[in-house]
Amino acid sequence: MTFDRTPRSLDSLAWRIAEHGIDTANDDVLDDVRAFARSALAAGVDETLVRVLLDPEQAAIARHRAFGAVAAALASKPPRGVPSFVVAA
Repeated sequence: MTFDRTPRSLDSLAWRIAEHGIDTANDDVLDDVRAFARSALAAGVDETLVRVLLDPEQAAIARHRAFGAVAAALASKPPRGVPSFVVAA
């Protein structure tokens, strides 16, 4: 499963995390968080932030903050194969 890096997808995932919690038992949300994390790592987002996001031993607030930081970093990077001048236009 891959994560669609559009602003709509990021927003949707953020709302679902807000509704269900970052430590949810909802498999759909967890699958999307994992796909989001894989996409972030592939885009070169800081691995430490992604590890905090995925670590169930971390406090929920730390995981929520890591999600925000990862989302911001991921949103600022153009998708692979797309020149940065196309994204900036």
